Amino acid sequence: MICPECKEDGSAVTRTLDSGDTVTRKRLCACGATWRTKERVDRASVALMPLLRTGGSGGIDLGSSSSSDPPGNPDQTQARSETRAKSPYSEEFEVCWKKYGRKEEKVKAFARWKIEAKGVGGEAALRDLVLAALAWQAPVWERDGWRFAKYFERYLKAQKWEDEPLPTFSGERRAASRGGATVQNISAWLSKDVQK
Repeated sequence: MICPECKEDGSAVTRTLDSGDTVTRKRLCACGATWRTKERVDRASVALMPLLRTGGSGGIDLGSSSSSDPPGNPDQTQARSETRAKSPYSEEFEVCWKKYGRKEEKVKAFARWKIEAKGVGGEAALRDLVLAALAWQAPVWERDGWRFAKYFERYLKAQKWEDEPLPTFSGERRAASRGGATVQNISAWLSKDVQK
């Protein structure tokens, strides 16, 4: 689906509402734009046909895809292919995405990245914070194959780069616990009873 703001192809569906013969979907683009699409469901052929699309500003336009456009002049075709070849993700995001071990929901992660970057002073500052945190977090999660790590979008939303490293122990033995002292007291008491 073409984004109404950045005109790039590709979006993630974040919510779907089925109401009889129409399906309404909320879509999210990597640029952060959200819009709704309404599609008619042909139950016999199980096909979805776009009805209308509402943009972020609330305006309604007909939902047409670029694949149904008649072929234009070669200059327009070349310009479209050049914009598609360019990655919609920033370099700072890509560096952190490659370092992070879970690779799910990249579009949502980039949308959250843009939001969090505004709060910390830009994408370069967020990249530095995330890479510094991943320097100690990644080895912990790698031990378990990243099974217990959040998706990158959730990592960013929870601001996990602000976490502090776990304390490391120097190998010194801690003082006897209360439970160990109790066992020693009971055994001493029992030995006194046996002597009587």
